[in-house]
Amino acid sequence: MQAAYDHVKEMASKDEHHQLEMPEELKIEFPQIDTAVGAERLGKINEELLVFEENFEPQKKLGKILEKRRDAFASAKIDWGHAETLAYATIIQDGTPVRFTGQDAQRGTFSQRHLVLHDKNNGNVFTPLHHISGASASFSVHNSPLTEAGVVGFEYGYNLENGHVLTVWEAQFGDFANMAQVMFDNFISGARSKWGQKSGMVILLPHGYEGQGPEHSSSRMERYLQMSAENNWFVANCSNAGNYYHLLRRQAALLGTEGVRPLVVVSPKSLLRHPLAAANAEQLAGGSVNGFVRYAVGEGIEKREANAKIIR
Repeated sequence: MQAAYDHVKEMASKDEHHQLEMPEELKIEFPQIDTAVGAERLGKINEELLVFEENFEPQKKLGKILEKRRDAFASAKIDWGHAETLAYATIIQDGTPVRFTGQDAQRGTFSQRHLVLHDKNNGNVFTPLHHISGASASFSVHNSPLTEAGVVGFEYGYNLENGHVLTVWEAQFGDFANMAQVMFDNFISGARSKWGQKSGMVILLPHGYEGQGPEHSSSRMERYLQMSAENNWFVANCSNAGNYYHLLRRQAALLGTEGVRPLVVVSPKSLLRHPLAAANAEQLAGGSVNGFVRYAVGEGIEKREANAKIIR
């Protein structure tokens, strides 16, 4: 420890350490990722997601909602939760495990997801994603308590220990991340720069001014943009279910590479079922999110490195 202390004092006197620079590994260009999946493969997955085990009977209304996903796939009405489920199915087929936690993650805060089903007669649980043919990795989804600092801290630590798992945490409302702000400020946003720790954790923050009052309207996205610097993470706002599908697949493909970064998604509320935000099978089969635009904060943009990347 004394030798290290002496070394720091010695290096502090050298000119090259007077100017802080972005680490070289953070300067690399983000790779182009192929996130397309064949339409035939997607169609088979979609059918398998609608096959329940023998004698399993979901609640009647939910059964109808899920059954509509068969027609939605053919009629270009794939909504947010539907596209998300298809993304997770393809990711575990590709061999990447998925771990998903959140305060209502299994159903979805706005009843849009339905990853875990319950038999209306006996309460038995059935998870369709556990029965996808060709899947070579695990999928787990857990409802977590309203203890955001503890849960986000745990999931971030899990992600650091096992960087080849797509680790996702969703706030019930985006502003609930307030209670875990120290995790974002001190760890998730800056750990790569401070300690060289790579993370591909995904943060979903439901957001939208839709009559639910000042507390549950904003995900405080400005905080994450203000903490953006030196290519430290991705901040994304999607307007189409297909964008979100490819975004998840892209994040899974980046795991374990130098290009991996945490991903903060300002996820929607009303767009979850809005017809104009729906995707079609062709968009999932052949689209991508490799097009980035630069976003710079403050004046003198031409003189500064843009400090955030927004996925369009």
